[in-house]
Amino acid sequence: MFIFDFFKNFIQRLGLFQKSGRILFLGLANAGKTTLLGRMKDGRFKQYDPTLGSNVEEIQIQNMKLKAFDLGGHEAVIKAWKSYYHNINGIFFLVDSTNKEKFQDSKEELQKILTCEQLKNVPIVFLGNKIDLKDAVSEEELRKSHDLPDKQRLEKIDYEIVNNHPIKIIMCSLSRNVGYIEGFTWISQFVK
Repeated sequence: MFIFDFFKNFIQRLGLFQKSGRILFLGLANAGKTTLLGRMKDGRFKQYDPTLGSNVEEIQIQNMKLKAFDLGGHEAVIKAWKSYYHNINGIFFLVDSTNKEKFQDSKEELQKILTCEQLKNVPIVFLGNKIDLKDAVSEEELRKSHDLPDKQRLEKIDYEIVNNHPIKIIMCSLSRNVGYIEGFTWISQFVK
């Protein structure tokens, strides 16, 4: 196994081997989904108007070529999320950590994803965004509000399993360029 991993890593460094996959950016309106897509595409921070439908971009991250689907987070578009679930390799679920009034709605949408049979075993990066703002809640409060395991339950791995989903919880700030890259690094282990 060591020899195989060595050669695989060597080939990846030469750029001869590339993973490819399909990921979804989900969450309520104004959570930062389109901003995340923009950050990953060209590295710049920009605020966008709310997405009315979907945005699709090819993004390159290290040895991964990802087709990223940024889906709007208002009620009419949320109902159409299911039509994008086929052949998905990962989900980034974003939450505005300053908007406590929307936590219940966000929790309900997350629970629908976690219990969807079509998405069974799909890894999820849960991003608590906007931690740079003064009204941002702590990671612990965000975990509690979304019924996610507390940090004390973590064992030797750096993520949890919730309803058959590997899930990584990361607090981030897209405006300060903090935290979200860890999510792409983590999810890359699940993309073949």
